[in-house]
Amino acid sequence: MGPAQIIRYIAHVFILLFMQLFLFRDTALLGYAYIFVHIGAILLLPTDTTPILSMIIAFCLGFLIDMFYDTIGLHAAACVLIAFIRPRVVGLFSVQGELNSMPEYNVESGGALWFFQFALVSSFVYCSLLFILESTSITIFFYSLLKIIASSLVTALFLTMYSYLWASRSKRR
Repeated sequence: MGPAQIIRYIAHVFILLFMQLFLFRDTALLGYAYIFVHIGAILLLPTDTTPILSMIIAFCLGFLIDMFYDTIGLHAAACVLIAFIRPRVVGLFSVQGELNSMPEYNVESGGALWFFQFALVSSFVYCSLLFILESTSITIFFYSLLKIIASSLVTALFLTMYSYLWASRSKRR
């Protein structure tokens, strides 16, 4: 990872954390769809990041979110799970030869449809773990399922737009 890539990634982290903590913290579209943009910091990690380092970064990110949301390890556990399955999810939607040529997993390197699929599966796993651990009873299963589906779609759509805007911004330079 070069210095330019590290600075670019740190900018991603600060922007996404700011948006999560100050814009989307208490936002629920139609009461069901929560936007979890901070997982974009895990999805946009450079490809040469080792799995252990990505899980450590994910834990720190999730722990920070837990401190602001007053949840006890829920976001940290879900973030670590996302970092753990990230290479496997990339492998689902990629041909083996194009994995090696990608410097980052984003819209610029993989395309908008590829990144949307990648973000959708990752956010679905994240939301599933988060809302299942958060639910207190089996009687609210369908409510939790609706929150999982709606939040996954909104999060994946927002992360795809964010990655697209960031890629078009860097192309203009």
